[in-house]
Amino acid sequence: MEIESGESADNPCSCCGGTTRTVWGYVYCDGDAHAVYYVSWTIGHPDQGLSLAISIGKFGEGVTPAQRQTVAMEGRFLESGPGFMVVDAASSAWGNAEFLGAKLSRSDALSSPVSKEAFSIVDRLIQDDVRIKEFIEQYNHHAT
Repeated sequence: MEIESGESADNPCSCCGGTTRTVWGYVYCDGDAHAVYYVSWTIGHPDQGLSLAISIGKFGEGVTPAQRQTVAMEGRFLESGPGFMVVDAASSAWGNAEFLGAKLSRSDALSSPVSKEAFSIVDRLIQDDVRIKEFIEQYNHHAT
């Protein structure tokens, strides 16, 4: 599995006026595009954690969103480090993003092998996407 960081965007936070950063990128398995991810957080508010959407399936020419499934997660900081929980994808910030494919409910995602794959991707993201890693390390630095 390889992570390729994509772009990022900063927008005003709706509750505090601070900056909410969204980053995205791609996941490749054996050289083939296998997933896209979106992760957002509010700078200076680690208490709000991270929101994630991971669309897993087929990508490329002739492929439709119907060939992908989206798992959404919320990440929170625990004493032992970040922890992630599956949430309903339709209720996430990316719930209306049709190109991501079917939005799995929490129960559908957890009863499907796609959730195990999504957790594996998250493990790689927090190691290999420097932007996410820096946010996590910054919080851990301030927490100690």
